[in-house]
Amino acid sequence: MTDRPMWVCPRCRRQFTRPGQSRSCGPFTVDQFLKGKPPGGARLYREFEALVTGIGGVSIAHAKTRIGIQNRRIFAAVNDIGRNHL
Repeated sequence: MTDRPMWVCPRCRRQFTRPGQSRSCGPFTVDQFLKGKPPGGARLYREFEALVTGIGGVSIAHAKTRIGIQNRRIFAAVNDIGRNHL
């Protein structure tokens, strides 16, 4: 993989590997994504987030319909949260 600098969207401030990459900009947050989700699933997500961010070198890339785990590119995502699953 190349070491070129990341491109930062001027609207949402997210980082991307390609300028103008397809995206949905907005003031989305993890808390908004978790709102209304079952407490057990939300707790499981928070434990997962702590685990992956504790490794280092990754960031949380939240969007309207998912939460991505990113190291230059999104390599994992949480698209659905249930009572006891991600």
